[in-house]
Amino acid sequence: MSTHVISKTRELLHAWERFCEQQSKMHDTARAHYKFYNYMIAIPAILLTTISGAGSLGISSKHNDVALSYVLGSLSLTAGAMFSIHRYMNIPELQQLHDFYGDEFLKLRNNIRLHLVITDDEDNKTFSSLVEFSKHIKTILDNCIDKSPSLPPMVVGLKKKSMGKKFYSKRMFNDYSYALSNIEEDRTNPNVDISK
Repeated sequence: MSTHVISKTRELLHAWERFCEQQSKMHDTARAHYKFYNYMIAIPAILLTTISGAGSLGISSKHNDVALSYVLGSLSLTAGAMFSIHRYMNIPELQQLHDFYGDEFLKLRNNIRLHLVITDDEDNKTFSSLVEFSKHIKTILDNCIDKSPSLPPMVVGLKKKSMGKKFYSKRMFNDYSYALSNIEEDRTNPNVDISK
């Protein structure tokens, strides 16, 4: 069992832990972003619909005012357009998905951190448990990355700006995944000296 392979695997897990933490924060920011737009479109549309509906009932019971009918009709059309935009953009669904994947990435981060702490003890630093755990985490991470909704460019831009060189993109995750396959290949290849 090589300490080189173990240290490389632990380094890889530390990088994935930071990647998961960053993804969790960005999905949480995206959730707040979509929540704001959800409220900014849905609440005014509901109010406009209520006002135009109440006004229409008032007009029909008293007299026929053409100007007021146009105003109320315009309010109804505006509310309808707002609801259509709200539905077309899938804002509530995106808000819910970002909330879900923010939690999923946070759970993965916590799981990786716990495993790293447990395997920090020399007696528990077995290669097989680290590699098996890394493979398991990589499968879950690949699934989360593939199924999670795209982050709004504004959210990614803000995170890049705040983190600078510490920003982990999905491309970097793939590079780390490639590194895991190299670690596994080094372990199984008898011609490679991994005892360095």
